Amino acid sequence: MEAQRKRYDADFKRNAVRLVEEQGRKAGEVAKNLGVGADTL
Repeated sequence: MEAQRKRYDADFKRNAVRLVEEQGRKAGEVAKNLGVGADTL
């Protein structure tokens, strides 16, 4: 049985990138708070 990949909508992606780029937060911190892996960002 194959695992399904979770899909994230464009808003989720934009907001995650904004948290890192504009607010200067670390990608790992943002990923943890959003419940995704750091490699996902």
